Amino acid sequence: MKITKDRAVTYLMCYTFAAPYGYALARGYFPEGYRLLLTALVALYAFAVHFCGFFTMHLYAKLSGYERPGYDSDKGLADYIEKKRVWPALLAGLALGVLSFFVAHGLHFFYNEIVKFRTEADSVGVVYEVIFAVWGFTVPLLEGIFWFVPDELFLPNEPSVLYWIMPAIVSVVIPVVIFSANFIFPLACLLVFYVLHYFRRAADNKRRAEEDAERRKAEDFERNRHNY
Repeated sequence: MKITKDRAVTYLMCYTFAAPYGYALARGYFPEGYRLLLTALVALYAFAVHFCGFFTMHLYAKLSGYERPGYDSDKGLADYIEKKRVWPALLAGLALGVLSFFVAHGLHFFYNEIVKFRTEADSVGVVYEVIFAVWGFTVPLLEGIFWFVPDELFLPNEPSVLYWIMPAIVSVVIPVVIFSANFIFPLACLLVFYVLHYFRRAADNKRRAEEDAERRKAEDFERNRHNY
């Protein structure tokens, strides 16, 4: 199964939705002096978690010979999802949920070793680890589910005000307001989304222009042939 360039770009765009939440959940245990390094590592980890669900399904399809459903204008988004075939993404989610728990636990332990003056709430309990594990489970599972959705429905490449408003809410407002994330990283993710969206639209416009040129060329050829 071929992964189109447009599909790859859409997944990079979706990564900008997943990364701010991983960062928001982890940043509370970034000691001073390690914030930049740990931010980069968490961003890379979020990237791996995000793509795991999709590539697990992609590998499953390649090995089993299964073809993703084609686009049907009469179907809604939910109609494409085959629940009995989501199990590879479910297993990936379970594995990454467990891994995320231990990643958060290691980060928590590192924070406690470095930071000498902290509150009791910072140093005890596994609530932080459990929340990070839930995030690690949910992201690849959702990506595996969306794998079934055809390109025509998966982040449709059409000009819409939603492409400018919703990403800001999902990538910045919710992580900052609800999860108390630092504003800079979510904003950077939002800017990456807008840049990818711009290049995606530019590539689509170029493709449509080329198709129109080919169509006009064919029409002119037919017209001249009959006139001759």
